[in-house]
Amino acid sequence: MFVEDLINVNTWFGNYLASVKFGEYEQDGSGDEYEPSKCFGFYAEAVNKTITDEDGFEVVPDYLLQNSLLELESYKRIGTIYENIEQREESK
Repeated sequence: MFVEDLINVNTWFGNYLASVKFGEYEQDGSGDEYEPSKCFGFYAEAVNKTITDEDGFEVVPDYLLQNSLLELESYKRIGTIYENIEQREESK
């Protein structure tokens, strides 16, 4: 896995595309109950932050916009943001 890789993230909210990043980020695994923690390392950042499922519910709630790769339930690398531009556009 490399920075700028594009991954398909599977959660119980639904599936969404994310880009792998490295650096400082804020993670909130509490669902907005507590203040997010400042973290440093590899993380996934949602490509389309406003995607909804077929019932109109958010697939990527605010507290999952940036998430440690270690905390993700399941994900699969599908390429880089440069190789898969059409998939990024479809997810918007």
